[in-house]
Amino acid sequence: MTDVNGSRRNFLRTGAAAVGAVSVGLLSPTKQIQAAKFNNHHIKLSLAAYSFRNQFRNENLTMEEFIDFCVDLGLDGTELTSYFFESTDNSYLLSLRNKCFHLGIPISGTAIGNDFVTPKESERRKQIGDVKGWIDRAVVLGAPSIRVFGGGPIPDGYSEENVFDWVIPAMKECVEYASTKGIVLAIENHGGFPMTSTQVIRIVQEVDSPWFGVNLDTGNFLSDWYRQMAEVIPYTVVVQFKVNLMNTVKGAPRIAADPERIVRMLENEGYRRYLVLEYEEDNPYQEIPEWIEHLQKIVA
Repeated sequence: MTDVNGSRRNFLRTGAAAVGAVSVGLLSPTKQIQAAKFNNHHIKLSLAAYSFRNQFRNENLTMEEFIDFCVDLGLDGTELTSYFFESTDNSYLLSLRNKCFHLGIPISGTAIGNDFVTPKESERRKQIGDVKGWIDRAVVLGAPSIRVFGGGPIPDGYSEENVFDWVIPAMKECVEYASTKGIVLAIENHGGFPMTSTQVIRIVQEVDSPWFGVNLDTGNFLSDWYRQMAEVIPYTVVVQFKVNLMNTVKGAPRIAADPERIVRMLENEGYRRYLVLEYEEDNPYQEIPEWIEHLQKIVA
C-alpha cells in the first residue's frame, strides 16, 4: 500500500529545500527580495490613517475610531500612521494592538517622517536615533513594517552624490537595527529624495538587506509613472495606492490613476503583500468606501 502522507511529506521537504536553495541560500539580500515571487499572487487591502489627516489634526477622529472604520469596510489590514498617535507610551500602543487583535484586523504597518538629507552629521545622528525609536515602537505595536523616507529635497550647493552619501549609510544602520527586531523598513519615492525609480533602486541595492525594500507610492513620480512603477515593483514590499498621479506636485493637473493596470502589474510579479489606499482627496468618509469596494473587486 502506498504511503500517500509519507510521499507528500517527502515532496514538501525536498521541494521546500530546493526553493530555499534557489531563492535564499544562493542570492544576495536584494536578489532575495526580487526572487520572493510565487506562481499565484495574493494582494491584501489596507487603508492608511493618513487618508484622514485633516480629521486627525482637527481632533475629530481617534485612531481607535479609524480602526473601527477599517473593520466596517471589511479590510485585510489597517495602516496606523505614526503622526496621529495620541501617545507613544507602550500602554497606548499595546491598547491599539489589542483592539486590532480582538477585531480580527492585522496592523499592516506604520509610517514615519524621518529626514536624512542634511549635511549636518549631528542632525543625521538624531534622525537615526528617532528611526530606531520607532522600530522599537513598531515591535510593541505589532506592525511588521515601517514606511521611511530618504529625506527632503537636495539642499542648495550639494549634489545628488552628496545626498546618497548621507542617506545610504544612515539607512544601513537603521536597517541593521530593524533586522534585530524583525521589522522591515520600506523607503518611499516621495516629494523629496529619493524621487525617481533610479534613485530608489540604487539605495535598495546598496543597503542590500532582506529587511529593506520599497514603499511604492503610486502618486509620487513626476513622469513616466507606469514605467517607473514597473521598475521598482520587483523591490517593493508595500504599495500605497493614490487615486491620482503626481500628488506631490502642488498645482499640477490631476491625472487619474489606473488601478486595474497597477494591480495587474503587481500580480505579474506575484505580489503577496498589502495594497494600501492612501486617499488624499476631499470627502474621505463618502468616497473611500466606494474606492475600497472597487479595489476589492479588482484584487478578488
